[in-house]
Amino acid sequence: MGVGKVDFAEVEFECTRGCGTGADMDFLGILLGGLSNSTISALDPLCVKIEGQQWARSGGTKTIDINSDGNHKIYHNQYFLFKVTKDPFLYKRLKVNTW
Repeated sequence: MGVGKVDFAEVEFECTRGCGTGADMDFLGILLGGLSNSTISALDPLCVKIEGQQWARSGGTKTIDINSDGNHKIYHNQYFLFKVTKDPFLYKRLKVNTW
């Protein structure tokens, strides 16, 4: 994902590396990279706002609100991970904005 807004409700994940035609992918988290101009001599923080709701458990009706924002002091060759889980991350709605 680059700089900008992504509404994950509009994204359909699909395997393109030999998983068979149309195989669905499990969503385990979001990996955000540092800005291309963020270097040791000129750090440019990655600003992130993530909001939405995730299901508390698979097949349930209870949701947990997601509201995360902040600046991540990372360089162009580093990454920030949001919500990495061993089980699929089941979200009802999820919007990510980076700048």
